[in-house]
Amino acid sequence: MLLFLGNTLFMATSLIVVVINMLLFLPMHECAHGLVALKLGDPTAKYSRRLTLNPIRHIDPLGAILMLLVGFGWAKPVPINPRNFPKPRRDMAVSAAAGPISNLLAALLFMVIATLIMRFFPQALLSSQILSVSGTDYQVNLLSFFFFYSVFLNITLAVFNLIPVPPLDGSHIFGALLPARTYNRMMSTRNIQFILMLAVLAAGRYVLYPITSFLFNGLNALFGSPILYTA
Repeated sequence: MLLFLGNTLFMATSLIVVVINMLLFLPMHECAHGLVALKLGDPTAKYSRRLTLNPIRHIDPLGAILMLLVGFGWAKPVPINPRNFPKPRRDMAVSAAAGPISNLLAALLFMVIATLIMRFFPQALLSSQILSVSGTDYQVNLLSFFFFYSVFLNITLAVFNLIPVPPLDGSHIFGALLPARTYNRMMSTRNIQFILMLAVLAAGRYVLYPITSFLFNGLNALFGSPILYTA
């Protein structure tokens, strides 16, 4: 996912944006799970001291490495005990949905900020510079690139986590619509979850990014295309 690999400036910019989002929004994603679970009656995340935005308590080394390399990854799952919920499957689905929703809200926030900047300080996003990347000239504004990448990453995280493959959030959301026996069977496939995760990661470039691009372009158009990113 790291763009413009032939140019040190854009490698550094991409890395900075990924790190900022990783330190801010992966913890926010997990904290959202825990807060909603607490609201629904499960204090496990609270007692585990995971209701915090401190990234040290949330960052998973492998998930962080993949986030840096391919643009999507994961944090340490917040512990949730569905036995504490009045309606375990429904409440588990609601708490699972809180994570992706937090990323979509973050993407929306970045888009609103970009829209305000474009309205009151248009030159901040319109002014650009020409950089040569592997013999090709690219016209890119670094501030616009920051907002583009931040919105894109958060939408990607939301889409990735909505995939109905255990242990991703989508498995709990989708599972709430299944018969109880089928849901329990799906959640018990932990012996093949790693293989499924590898398949999801391998397909990410061909499945996740087209969906993410579609959603990004739609959101950008809805706000009057404040994020200009041309190459």
